[in-house]
Amino acid sequence: MKINSDVVQSITSSIALAAQKGAGLDYTDPNQIFQYVFTVMSIGASLVPIVGPAFGSIIVLLGQVLFPLHTQDVWASIRAPVEALVDQKVQDYHLKTLEAKVKGFQENMVAFTSVWQGYENAEPDIKDRQAEILRMHHTSFLSVVRTSIPDFQLEDYAVPALPWFAFAANIHITLLANGINDGVSWGYTDVFVQQTLRPEFDRKTGSVIATRADEPSGCSSNTCSSDQRKSELELLANAINAGESQHWSAELLDTWRTAYSALSVQRRGLLAERENENEDYPSYIHRQYTRGRSMVKPYPPGTNQAIENPGITEAAALRTYADYDAEMIMNVLTYAEFWPYLVHGRDMPISVQENLDREIFSGPYGRYTEQVPWTTSSPPPVTPRVANLTSFIVRAYDDIDGYRQKWGETWSAQYGSGTAGVAHQVDLRPDEFVKNIDVVFGHKLGSLRFTSNKGVYGTYGAAKNTAFSPTLDTPAYSLNASVNRTGYGMSSAYITHWTGATPPGCEGIFFGFRPLVLGGV
Repeated sequence: MKINSDVVQSITSSIALAAQKGAGLDYTDPNQIFQYVFTVMSIGASLVPIVGPAFGSIIVLLGQVLFPLHTQDVWASIRAPVEALVDQKVQDYHLKTLEAKVKGFQENMVAFTSVWQGYENAEPDIKDRQAEILRMHHTSFLSVVRTSIPDFQLEDYAVPALPWFAFAANIHITLLANGINDGVSWGYTDVFVQQTLRPEFDRKTGSVIATRADEPSGCSSNTCSSDQRKSELELLANAINAGESQHWSAELLDTWRTAYSALSVQRRGLLAERENENEDYPSYIHRQYTRGRSMVKPYPPGTNQAIENPGITEAAALRTYADYDAEMIMNVLTYAEFWPYLVHGRDMPISVQENLDREIFSGPYGRYTEQVPWTTSSPPPVTPRVANLTSFIVRAYDDIDGYRQKWGETWSAQYGSGTAGVAHQVDLRPDEFVKNIDVVFGHKLGSLRFTSNKGVYGTYGAAKNTAFSPTLDTPAYSLNASVNRTGYGMSSAYITHWTGATPPGCEGIFFGFRPLVLGGV
Protein backbone atom coordinates (compact mmCIF):
# COMPACT_ATOMS: atom_id res chain seq x y z
CA MET A 1 0.00 0.00 0.00
CA LYS A 2 1.36 3.42 -0.97
CA ILE A 3 1.60 5.96 1.84
CA ASN A 4 1.53 9.72 1.33
CA SER A 5 4.63 10.54 3.36
CA ASP A 6 4.05 14.31 3.31
CA VAL A 7 0.56 14.00 4.77
CA VAL A 8 1.69 11.42 7.33
CA GLN A 9 4.64 13.56 8.41
CA SER A 10 2.41 16.59 8.95
CA ILE A 11 -0.12 14.63 11.00
CA THR A 12 2.39 12.68 13.08
CA SER A 13 4.36 15.84 13.87
CA SER A 14 1.22 17.41 15.32
CA ILE A 15 0.43 14.30 17.37
CA ALA A 16 4.02 13.95 18.61
CA LEU A 17 4.16 17.57 19.70
CA ALA A 18 0.92 17.19 21.65
CA ALA A 19 2.18 13.97 23.26
CA GLN A 20 5.45 15.57 24.31
CA LYS A 21 3.61 18.50 25.87
CA GLY A 22 1.20 16.14 27.62
CA ALA A 23 -1.78 17.99 26.17
CA GLY A 24 -4.43 17.12 23.62
CA LEU A 25 -4.32 18.36 20.06
CA ASP A 26 -5.61 21.86 19.48
CA TYR A 27 -8.18 21.63 16.70
CA THR A 28 -11.79 22.70 16.39
CA ASP A 29 -12.84 21.16 13.06
CA PRO A 30 -14.42 17.82 14.01
CA ASN A 31 -13.80 16.52 10.51
CA GLN A 32 -10.07 16.52 11.25
CA ILE A 33 -10.49 13.69 13.70
CA PHE A 34 -10.75 11.13 10.90
CA GLN A 35 -7.29 11.73 9.46
CA TYR A 36 -5.76 11.81 12.95
CA VAL A 37 -7.35 8.53 14.07
CA PHE A 38 -6.67 6.96 10.66
CA THR A 39 -2.97 7.81 11.00
CA VAL A 40 -2.74 6.51 14.57
CA MET A 41 -4.42 3.25 13.56
CA SER A 42 -2.10 2.98 10.55
CA ILE A 43 0.86 3.27 12.91
CA GLY A 44 -0.63 0.62 15.19
CA ALA A 45 -1.21 -1.74 12.26
CA SER A 46 2.37 -1.15 11.00
CA LEU A 47 1.18 0.41 7.74
CA VAL A 48 3.10 3.58 8.56
CA PRO A 49 6.75 3.01 9.58
CA ILE A 50 7.12 5.53 12.42
CA VAL A 51 9.74 5.32 15.17
CA GLY A 52 10.51 7.44 18.21
CA PRO A 53 9.55 7.62 21.88
CA ALA A 54 6.42 9.67 21.21
CA PHE A 55 4.98 6.75 19.22
CA GLY A 56 5.70 3.98 21.72
CA SER A 57 2.10 3.54 22.88
CA ILE A 58 -0.83 3.35 20.51
CA ILE A 59 -3.34 4.16 23.27
CA VAL A 60 -1.38 7.27 24.29
CA LEU A 61 -1.39 8.48 20.67
CA LEU A 62 -5.11 7.80 20.40
CA GLY A 63 -5.68 9.81 23.56
CA GLN A 64 -4.14 12.91 22.01
CA VAL A 65 -6.62 12.62 19.13
CA LEU A 66 -9.86 11.58 20.84
CA PHE A 67 -9.48 14.06 23.68
CA PRO A 68 -8.29 17.33 22.12
CA LEU A 69 -8.43 20.66 23.88
CA HIS A 70 -12.05 21.04 22.74
CA THR A 71 -13.20 17.49 23.48
CA GLN A 72 -16.87 18.18 24.18
CA ASP A 73 -17.37 20.25 21.02
CA VAL A 74 -15.57 17.73 18.80
CA TRP A 75 -17.47 14.70 20.12
CA ALA A 76 -20.80 16.51 19.81
CA SER A 77 -19.99 17.53 16.24
CA ILE A 78 -19.19 13.94 15.28
CA ARG A 79 -22.60 12.76 16.47
CA ALA A 80 -24.67 15.64 15.05
CA PRO A 81 -24.51 14.78 11.30
CA VAL A 82 -25.77 11.24 11.86
CA GLU A 83 -28.59 12.50 14.07
CA ALA A 84 -29.65 14.88 11.29
CA LEU A 85 -29.41 12.27 8.53
CA VAL A 86 -31.61 9.73 10.34
CA ASP A 87 -33.76 12.40 12.03
CA GLN A 88 -33.24 10.92 15.48
CA LYS A 89 -31.48 12.47 18.45
CA VAL A 90 -30.05 10.81 21.52
CA GLN A 91 -32.43 12.00 24.24
CA ASP A 92 -31.05 14.40 26.83
CA TYR A 93 -31.26 12.03 29.79
CA HIS A 94 -29.25 9.35 27.97
CA LEU A 95 -26.91 11.88 26.39
CA LYS A 96 -25.93 13.07 29.87
CA THR A 97 -25.04 9.47 30.75
CA LEU A 98 -22.87 9.12 27.64
CA GLU A 99 -21.20 12.48 28.24
CA ALA A 100 -20.33 11.37 31.77
CA LYS A 101 -18.81 8.17 30.38
CA VAL A 102 -16.75 10.17 27.87
CA LYS A 103 -15.52 12.42 30.67
CA GLY A 104 -14.55 9.29 32.61
CA PHE A 105 -12.62 7.99 29.61
CA GLN A 106 -10.81 11.31 29.42
CA GLU A 107 -9.89 11.22 33.13
CA ASN A 108 -8.43 7.76 32.66
CA MET A 109 -6.65 8.66 29.43
CA VAL A 110 -4.95 11.67 31.01
CA ALA A 111 -3.86 9.60 34.01
CA PHE A 112 -2.69 6.65 31.91
CA THR A 113 -0.69 8.94 29.61
CA SER A 114 1.04 10.56 32.58
CA VAL A 115 1.84 7.21 34.18
CA TRP A 116 3.08 5.73 30.90
CA GLN A 117 5.41 8.69 30.41
CA GLY A 118 6.64 8.25 33.98
CA TYR A 119 7.34 4.59 33.29
CA GLU A 120 9.16 5.34 30.02
CA ASN A 121 11.37 7.95 31.69
CA ALA A 122 11.93 6.12 35.00
CA GLU A 123 15.41 5.44 36.30
CA PRO A 124 16.31 1.74 36.74
CA ASP A 125 15.92 1.82 40.53
CA ILE A 126 12.22 2.85 40.30
CA LYS A 127 11.31 1.16 37.02
CA ASP A 128 9.58 -1.79 38.69
CA ARG A 129 7.46 0.47 40.87
CA GLN A 130 6.45 2.58 37.87
CA ALA A 131 5.56 -0.60 35.98
CA GLU A 132 3.30 -1.67 38.85
CA ILE A 133 1.51 1.70 38.77
CA LEU A 134 1.18 1.43 34.98
CA ARG A 135 -0.41 -2.03 35.28
CA MET A 136 -2.90 -0.70 37.84
CA HIS A 137 -3.95 2.11 35.55
CA HIS A 138 -4.15 -0.20 32.53
CA THR A 139 -6.37 -2.83 34.17
CA SER A 140 -8.54 -0.16 35.81
CA PHE A 141 -8.96 1.78 32.57
CA LEU A 142 -9.99 -1.47 30.88
CA SER A 143 -12.60 -2.08 33.58
CA VAL A 144 -14.00 1.43 33.14
CA VAL A 145 -14.34 0.95 29.38
CA ARG A 146 -15.77 -2.58 29.64
CA THR A 147 -18.51 -1.53 32.02
CA SER A 148 -19.30 1.62 30.01
CA ILE A 149 -19.65 0.08 26.55
CA PRO A 150 -23.26 -1.16 27.05
CA ASP A 151 -24.41 2.44 27.59
CA PHE A 152 -23.31 3.22 24.03
CA GLN A 153 -25.34 0.28 22.69
CA LEU A 154 -28.82 1.19 23.92
CA GLU A 155 -30.94 -0.07 21.04
CA ASP A 156 -33.29 2.92 20.94
CA TYR A 157 -30.41 5.29 20.10
CA ALA A 158 -27.84 2.87 18.71
CA VAL A 159 -27.62 4.48 15.26
CA PRO A 160 -27.09 8.15 16.24
CA ALA A 161 -24.74 7.00 19.01
CA LEU A 162 -22.74 4.74 16.69
CA PRO A 163 -19.83 7.19 16.13
CA TRP A 164 -19.43 7.47 19.91
CA PHE A 165 -19.60 3.71 20.28
CA ALA A 166 -16.84 3.42 17.66
CA PHE A 167 -14.67 5.85 19.62
CA ALA A 168 -15.27 3.90 22.85
CA ALA A 169 -14.48 0.65 21.03
CA ASN A 170 -11.29 2.24 19.66
CA ILE A 171 -10.19 2.87 23.25
CA HIS A 172 -11.11 -0.66 24.36
CA ILE A 173 -9.34 -2.38 21.48
CA THR A 174 -6.19 -0.25 21.64
CA LEU A 175 -5.93 -0.78 25.41
CA LEU A 176 -6.07 -4.53 24.82
CA ALA A 177 -3.59 -4.32 21.93
CA ASN A 178 -1.15 -2.26 24.00
CA GLY A 179 -1.36 -4.81 26.80
CA ILE A 180 -0.79 -7.71 24.41
CA ASN A 181 2.11 -6.03 22.62
CA ASP A 182 3.89 -4.50 25.61
CA GLY A 183 2.32 -5.98 28.74
CA VAL A 184 5.07 -8.50 29.49
CA SER A 185 7.62 -5.67 29.57
CA TRP A 186 5.34 -3.90 32.07
CA GLY A 187 5.39 -6.97 34.30
CA TYR A 188 2.27 -8.83 33.20
CA THR A 189 2.71 -12.58 33.11
CA ASP A 190 2.58 -14.29 29.75
CA VAL A 191 -0.36 -16.31 31.09
CA PHE A 192 -2.32 -13.12 31.81
CA VAL A 193 -1.58 -11.73 28.36
CA GLN A 194 -2.39 -14.94 26.47
CA GLN A 195 -5.34 -16.15 28.55
CA THR A 196 -7.03 -12.88 29.48
CA LEU A 197 -6.10 -10.02 27.17
CA ARG A 198 -5.67 -11.89 23.88
CA PRO A 199 -8.93 -13.91 24.02
CA GLU A 200 -10.86 -10.74 24.80
CA PHE A 201 -9.14 -8.92 21.95
CA ASP A 202 -9.93 -11.73 19.51
CA ARG A 203 -13.55 -11.94 20.64
CA LYS A 204 -14.21 -8.22 20.46
CA THR A 205 -12.50 -7.72 17.09
CA GLY A 206 -14.16 -10.76 15.54
CA SER A 207 -10.77 -12.38 14.98
CA VAL A 208 -11.98 -15.76 16.20
CA ILE A 209 -15.31 -17.52 16.47
CA ALA A 210 -15.79 -18.90 19.95
CA THR A 211 -16.87 -22.50 20.27
CA ARG A 212 -18.76 -21.91 23.50
CA ALA A 213 -20.79 -18.96 24.69
CA ASP A 214 -19.02 -19.05 28.08
CA GLU A 215 -15.51 -19.16 26.65
CA PRO A 216 -13.31 -16.64 28.56
CA SER A 217 -13.26 -13.37 26.68
CA GLY A 218 -12.43 -10.70 29.22
CA CYS A 219 -14.92 -9.46 31.78
CA SER A 220 -17.15 -7.48 29.51
CA SER A 221 -20.42 -9.39 29.77
CA ASN A 222 -22.45 -11.62 32.05
CA THR A 223 -20.96 -14.68 30.35
CA CYS A 224 -17.61 -13.96 32.00
CA SER A 225 -16.46 -16.82 34.22
CA SER A 226 -16.79 -16.37 37.98
CA ASP A 227 -13.04 -16.74 38.53
CA GLN A 228 -12.28 -14.17 35.86
CA ARG A 229 -14.80 -11.71 37.29
CA LYS A 230 -13.34 -12.23 40.75
CA SER A 231 -9.83 -11.62 39.45
CA GLU A 232 -10.86 -8.38 37.77
CA LEU A 233 -12.61 -7.19 40.91
CA GLU A 234 -9.52 -7.93 42.98
CA LEU A 235 -7.25 -6.03 40.58
CA LEU A 236 -9.61 -3.08 40.61
CA ALA A 237 -9.98 -3.10 44.40
CA ASN A 238 -6.20 -3.15 44.82
CA ALA A 239 -5.85 -0.22 42.42
CA ILE A 240 -8.52 1.78 44.27
CA ASN A 241 -6.82 1.12 47.61
CA ALA A 242 -3.45 2.15 46.19
CA GLY A 243 -4.94 5.28 44.68
CA GLU A 244 -6.63 6.29 47.92
CA SER A 245 -3.45 5.79 49.95
CA GLN A 246 -1.40 7.81 47.46
CA HIS A 247 -4.05 10.52 46.95
CA TRP A 248 -4.55 10.01 43.23
CA SER A 249 -7.17 12.11 41.44
CA ALA A 250 -10.57 11.89 43.14
CA GLU A 251 -12.33 12.08 39.77
CA LEU A 252 -10.22 9.19 38.47
CA LEU A 253 -10.91 7.03 41.51
CA ASP A 254 -14.63 7.73 41.19
CA THR A 255 -14.60 6.16 37.70
CA TRP A 256 -12.87 3.09 39.14
CA ARG A 257 -15.39 2.81 41.98
CA THR A 258 -18.27 3.08 39.51
CA ALA A 259 -16.75 0.30 37.43
CA TYR A 260 -16.25 -1.82 40.56
CA SER A 261 -19.92 -1.44 41.49
CA ALA A 262 -21.01 -2.41 37.98
CA LEU A 263 -18.76 -5.47 37.99
CA SER A 264 -20.05 -6.50 41.41
CA VAL A 265 -23.64 -6.39 40.14
CA GLN A 266 -22.66 -8.40 37.07
CA ARG A 267 -20.85 -11.00 39.18
CA ARG A 268 -23.95 -11.58 41.29
CA GLY A 269 -25.93 -12.16 38.10
CA LEU A 270 -28.46 -9.45 38.87
CA LEU A 271 -28.57 -8.14 35.32
CA ALA A 272 -30.45 -9.91 32.55
CA GLU A 273 -28.27 -10.75 29.57
CA ARG A 274 -28.73 -8.25 26.76
CA GLU A 275 -29.74 -9.37 23.29
CA ASN A 276 -26.64 -9.89 21.13
CA GLU A 277 -24.54 -9.82 24.32
CA ASN A 278 -21.64 -11.67 22.71
CA GLU A 279 -21.72 -9.88 19.36
CA ASP A 280 -18.25 -8.74 18.30
CA TYR A 281 -17.72 -5.04 17.70
CA PRO A 282 -17.40 -5.12 13.88
CA SER A 283 -20.60 -7.17 13.58
CA TYR A 284 -22.44 -4.75 15.86
CA ILE A 285 -21.20 -1.77 13.85
CA HIS A 286 -22.24 -3.25 10.50
CA ARG A 287 -25.65 -4.25 11.86
CA GLN A 288 -26.39 -0.76 13.17
CA TYR A 289 -24.94 0.93 10.08
CA THR A 290 -27.26 -1.15 7.87
CA ARG A 291 -30.18 -0.42 10.16
CA GLY A 292 -29.37 3.28 9.97
CA ARG A 293 -29.52 3.24 6.17
CA SER A 294 -33.19 2.27 6.45
CA MET A 295 -33.75 5.32 8.68
CA VAL A 296 -32.20 7.93 6.36
CA LYS A 297 -34.48 10.91 5.67
CA PRO A 298 -33.86 12.18 2.10
CA TYR A 299 -32.95 15.82 1.59
CA PRO A 300 -35.68 17.93 -0.03
CA PRO A 301 -35.05 18.72 -3.71
CA GLY A 302 -34.43 22.40 -3.03
CA THR A 303 -37.26 23.59 -5.23
CA ASN A 304 -41.03 23.27 -5.47
CA GLN A 305 -40.63 22.85 -9.23
CA ALA A 306 -39.69 19.18 -9.19
CA ILE A 307 -42.09 18.37 -12.03
CA GLU A 308 -40.40 20.94 -14.26
CA ASN A 309 -36.98 19.63 -13.20
CA PRO A 310 -37.09 15.84 -13.57
CA GLY A 311 -34.43 13.92 -11.67
CA ILE A 312 -33.89 16.56 -9.00
CA THR A 313 -35.81 14.70 -6.28
CA GLU A 314 -33.98 11.44 -6.94
CA ALA A 315 -30.61 13.22 -6.93
CA ALA A 316 -31.34 14.88 -3.59
CA ALA A 317 -32.32 11.53 -2.09
CA LEU A 318 -29.11 9.79 -3.19
CA ARG A 319 -27.10 12.79 -1.98
CA THR A 320 -28.45 12.08 1.50
CA TYR A 321 -27.36 8.45 1.32
CA ALA A 322 -23.93 9.50 0.08
CA ASP A 323 -23.53 11.72 3.14
CA TYR A 324 -24.73 8.97 5.49
CA ASP A 325 -22.38 6.40 3.97
CA ALA A 326 -19.47 8.85 4.07
CA GLU A 327 -20.04 9.77 7.72
CA MET A 328 -20.24 6.12 8.73
CA ILE A 329 -17.25 5.04 6.64
CA MET A 330 -15.09 7.87 7.98
CA ASN A 331 -16.02 7.72 11.66
CA VAL A 332 -17.16 4.14 12.21
CA LEU A 333 -16.59 1.45 9.57
CA THR A 334 -12.97 2.28 8.73
CA TYR A 335 -11.83 1.89 12.34
CA ALA A 336 -13.26 -1.62 12.55
CA GLU A 337 -11.10 -2.65 9.59
CA PHE A 338 -7.96 -1.79 11.58
CA TRP A 339 -8.81 -3.51 14.86
CA PRO A 340 -7.71 -7.13 14.26
CA TYR A 341 -4.29 -5.94 13.04
CA LEU A 342 -3.28 -3.77 16.00
CA VAL A 343 -1.45 -6.66 17.67
CA HIS A 344 2.03 -7.50 16.47
CA GLY A 345 2.47 -10.35 14.02
CA ARG A 346 -0.78 -10.03 12.08
CA ASP A 347 -0.36 -8.96 8.47
CA MET A 348 -3.21 -7.03 6.92
CA PRO A 349 -4.53 -8.68 3.72
CA ILE A 350 -4.93 -6.71 0.50
CA SER A 351 -8.73 -6.88 0.73
CA VAL A 352 -8.68 -5.03 4.06
CA GLN A 353 -6.24 -2.45 2.70
CA GLU A 354 -8.65 -1.83 -0.17
CA ASN A 355 -11.48 -1.36 2.35
CA LEU A 356 -9.39 1.27 4.13
CA ASP A 357 -8.78 3.05 0.83
CA ARG A 358 -12.39 2.84 -0.30
CA GLU A 359 -13.87 5.73 -2.23
CA ILE A 360 -16.57 7.82 -0.57
CA PHE A 361 -18.85 10.17 -2.44
CA SER A 362 -20.68 13.50 -2.38
CA GLY A 363 -23.65 14.29 -4.57
CA PRO A 364 -25.32 14.18 -6.98
CA TYR A 365 -25.59 17.96 -7.22
CA GLY A 366 -28.25 18.90 -9.73
CA ARG A 367 -30.51 16.44 -11.51
CA TYR A 368 -30.60 12.73 -12.34
CA THR A 369 -28.66 9.79 -10.94
CA GLU A 370 -27.06 8.15 -13.97
CA GLN A 371 -23.72 6.41 -13.19
CA VAL A 372 -24.28 6.71 -9.42
CA PRO A 373 -22.86 3.49 -7.88
CA TRP A 374 -25.07 3.43 -4.76
CA THR A 375 -28.82 3.17 -4.21
CA THR A 376 -31.26 3.70 -1.39
CA SER A 377 -30.82 0.03 -0.49
CA SER A 378 -27.09 -0.57 -1.04
CA PRO A 379 -23.88 1.41 -0.43
CA PRO A 380 -21.24 1.97 -3.11
CA PRO A 381 -19.00 -1.05 -3.71
CA VAL A 382 -15.36 -1.09 -2.68
CA THR A 383 -13.12 -0.64 -5.72
CA PRO A 384 -9.30 -0.56 -5.75
CA ARG A 385 -7.47 2.68 -6.45
CA VAL A 386 -5.97 2.26 -9.92
CA ALA A 387 -3.98 5.50 -9.72
CA ASN A 388 -4.31 9.02 -8.35
CA LEU A 389 -6.25 11.71 -10.18
CA THR A 390 -3.64 13.55 -12.27
CA SER A 391 -5.59 15.76 -14.73
CA PHE A 392 -9.09 16.83 -15.65
CA ILE A 393 -10.74 18.89 -18.38
CA VAL A 394 -13.84 21.01 -17.80
CA ARG A 395 -15.69 22.23 -20.89
CA ALA A 396 -17.78 25.27 -20.03
CA TYR A 397 -19.20 28.55 -21.26
CA ASP A 398 -22.74 29.52 -20.24
CA ASP A 399 -22.89 26.40 -18.05
CA ILE A 400 -20.91 23.16 -17.71
CA ASP A 401 -20.83 21.35 -21.06
CA GLY A 402 -18.53 18.39 -20.41
CA TYR A 403 -15.96 16.78 -18.14
CA ARG A 404 -13.11 14.31 -18.55
CA GLN A 405 -10.47 13.07 -16.10
CA LYS A 406 -7.20 11.18 -16.04
CA TRP A 407 -5.86 8.72 -13.45
CA GLY A 408 -2.14 8.20 -13.79
CA GLU A 409 -1.69 8.09 -17.57
CA THR A 410 -5.18 6.83 -18.43
CA TRP A 411 -7.95 9.15 -19.60
CA SER A 412 -11.59 8.40 -18.86
CA ALA A 413 -14.41 8.52 -21.35
CA GLN A 414 -15.85 11.94 -22.17
CA TYR A 415 -18.79 12.87 -19.94
CA GLY A 416 -21.18 15.30 -21.61
CA SER A 417 -20.08 17.15 -24.74
CA GLY A 418 -16.56 16.86 -26.09
CA THR A 419 -16.90 19.90 -28.36
CA ALA A 420 -19.19 22.51 -26.76
CA GLY A 421 -17.88 25.33 -24.60
CA VAL A 422 -14.26 26.20 -23.89
CA ALA A 423 -11.91 23.44 -22.69
CA HIS A 424 -10.05 24.15 -19.43
CA GLN A 425 -7.40 21.53 -18.60
CA VAL A 426 -5.91 21.21 -15.11
CA ASP A 427 -2.75 19.12 -14.67
CA LEU A 428 -2.13 18.39 -11.01
CA ARG A 429 1.41 18.24 -9.67
CA PRO A 430 2.61 14.94 -8.12
CA ASP A 431 2.01 16.22 -4.58
CA GLU A 432 -1.18 18.12 -5.40
CA PHE A 433 -4.75 17.13 -4.62
CA VAL A 434 -8.16 18.77 -4.93
CA LYS A 435 -9.57 19.40 -1.46
CA ASN A 436 -12.74 21.36 -2.25
CA ILE A 437 -15.14 21.92 -5.14
CA ASP A 438 -17.61 24.82 -5.26
CA VAL A 439 -20.68 23.93 -7.31
CA VAL A 440 -23.57 26.05 -8.56
CA PHE A 441 -26.47 23.89 -9.70
CA GLY A 442 -30.22 23.80 -10.25
CA HIS A 443 -31.93 23.39 -13.60
CA LYS A 444 -28.45 23.03 -15.16
CA LEU A 445 -25.01 22.37 -13.73
CA GLY A 446 -23.91 26.00 -13.79
CA SER A 447 -20.31 26.30 -12.62
CA LEU A 448 -17.39 24.52 -10.95
CA ARG A 449 -14.40 25.85 -9.03
CA PHE A 450 -11.67 23.54 -7.73
CA THR A 451 -9.42 24.36 -4.77
CA SER A 452 -6.28 22.26 -4.29
CA ASN A 453 -3.54 22.33 -1.69
CA LYS A 454 -1.57 24.40 -4.22
CA GLY A 455 -4.08 26.81 -5.75
CA VAL A 456 -7.53 27.52 -7.21
CA TYR A 457 -8.82 26.48 -10.66
CA GLY A 458 -11.88 28.20 -12.08
CA THR A 459 -14.57 29.35 -11.81
CA TYR A 460 -15.62 27.46 -14.98
CA GLY A 461 -19.11 28.20 -16.31
CA ALA A 462 -21.28 31.32 -15.96
CA ALA A 463 -24.32 29.55 -14.42
CA LYS A 464 -26.52 31.21 -17.03
CA ASN A 465 -29.26 28.54 -17.17
CA THR A 466 -29.03 27.24 -13.62
CA ALA A 467 -31.78 29.21 -11.87
CA PHE A 468 -35.22 27.76 -11.30
CA SER A 469 -37.99 29.78 -12.94
CA PRO A 470 -39.42 32.61 -10.82
CA THR A 471 -42.95 32.42 -9.47
CA LEU A 472 -45.33 34.96 -7.94
CA ASP A 473 -43.92 34.11 -4.51
CA THR A 474 -40.30 33.29 -5.31
CA PRO A 475 -37.69 35.03 -7.47
CA ALA A 476 -35.37 33.00 -9.68
CA TYR A 477 -32.63 31.29 -7.68
CA SER A 478 -29.91 28.64 -7.95
CA LEU A 479 -28.44 26.21 -5.43
CA ASN A 480 -24.81 26.00 -4.42
CA ALA A 481 -22.56 23.75 -2.37
CA SER A 482 -18.99 23.66 -1.12
CA VAL A 483 -18.01 20.00 -1.45
CA ASN A 484 -15.19 18.44 0.57
CA ARG A 485 -14.25 15.55 2.85
CA THR A 486 -11.54 16.49 5.34
CA GLY A 487 -8.69 13.98 5.22
CA TYR A 488 -9.65 13.00 1.67
CA GLY A 489 -8.72 14.24 -1.78
CA MET A 490 -10.96 14.25 -4.84
CA SER A 491 -10.49 11.00 -6.74
CA SER A 492 -13.19 11.22 -9.41
CA ALA A 493 -16.16 13.16 -10.77
CA TYR A 494 -19.02 11.97 -12.96
CA ILE A 495 -21.77 13.72 -14.89
CA THR A 496 -25.23 12.31 -14.17
CA HIS A 497 -26.95 13.61 -17.31
CA TRP A 498 -26.31 15.70 -20.43
CA THR A 499 -28.75 17.01 -23.00
CA GLY A 500 -28.26 18.64 -26.37
CA ALA A 501 -31.72 20.23 -26.24
CA THR A 502 -31.87 23.99 -25.78
CA PRO A 503 -30.37 25.06 -23.48
CA PRO A 504 -27.76 22.29 -23.83
CA GLY A 505 -25.39 21.19 -21.09
CA CYS A 506 -24.73 18.95 -18.12
CA GLU A 507 -27.46 18.65 -15.51
CA GLY A 508 -25.82 16.98 -12.53
CA ILE A 509 -22.51 15.82 -11.07
CA PHE A 510 -21.16 13.77 -8.17
CA PHE A 511 -17.66 13.46 -6.74
CA GLY A 512 -15.53 10.67 -5.29
CA PHE A 513 -12.87 11.06 -2.59
CA ARG A 514 -10.14 8.76 -1.24
CA PRO A 515 -7.99 9.03 1.94
CA LEU A 516 -4.98 11.31 1.61
CA VAL A 517 -2.85 9.16 3.91
CA LEU A 518 -2.97 6.35 1.34
CA GLY A 519 -2.44 8.55 -1.71
CA GLY A 520 1.31 8.01 -2.09
CA VAL A 521 2.90 8.40 -5.50
